[in-house]
Amino acid sequence: MFMVVEEFMLHVGGSIGYFQGDIRKIMADIDALKPTLFAGVPRVFERIYSGVQDQLKKGGAVKNMVKAQFQGYYKNAELTQEAVDADGFFHTGDIGELEPSGALKIIDRKKNLFKLSHGEYIAVERIENVYKNCPLVEMLWVYGNSFESCLVAVVVPKEDALRKLAADKGVEGADAMPLKELCRKDAMVAAVLGELKAEGKSAKLKGFEEIKAVLLETVPFSPENDLMTPSFKLKRAPLLKHYQPAIKAMYDKR
Repeated sequence: MFMVVEEFMLHVGGSIGYFQGDIRKIMADIDALKPTLFAGVPRVFERIYSGVQDQLKKGGAVKNMVKAQFQGYYKNAELTQEAVDADGFFHTGDIGELEPSGALKIIDRKKNLFKLSHGEYIAVERIENVYKNCPLVEMLWVYGNSFESCLVAVVVPKEDALRKLAADKGVEGADAMPLKELCRKDAMVAAVLGELKAEGKSAKLKGFEEIKAVLLETVPFSPENDLMTPSFKLKRAPLLKHYQPAIKAMYDKR
């Protein structure tokens, strides 16, 4: 970030000043330089926040770059209010976990975190990423809500892998059978569910994170059918609307 700021200032003919290297003296540096733009990492700003605010009030033209790196969504005050807090900090909505190395790993989105009826929280994108490792899966959408005690899923299987599984399970005429008909067979639904459960156990998913029922779908999710965004992320609300009858049927059978 700092290299970008430096090169931009050089490009527009601005002057660049550097602090002494001692954070304890940074307020004195600001007072001497009176910059119009002050770039720093968030941890530094948090540590000297009150000092920065006092200095801003003394008449300097400093712009806090942490508040400036995002000002809001264009002509969307409601979304801006949701994402930017009272101190001007932008909340990305990502959910992360710290790895043993100290690195931060993004595992889900806050909006995709929900609770099952027994109170267990589900990070659904993390669970979907686990099940996507199953060789049978082309696409997958996992669903649950606070009125149900378990998860269900819609799976778009890989045709070759599904037909091989059908042959292994002794499904007669599986090679020539239309894919849609094959996906409707109870034996194949059960077989795919079994493979998914094995994948979940291999990844050490907890019991409440396991898929308990599945629908096999032959039509892929896509931006064209409004089930994915142009960047190929799942559109969960349209998915729920589209598969609502199937979701109800899966829960009713349990």
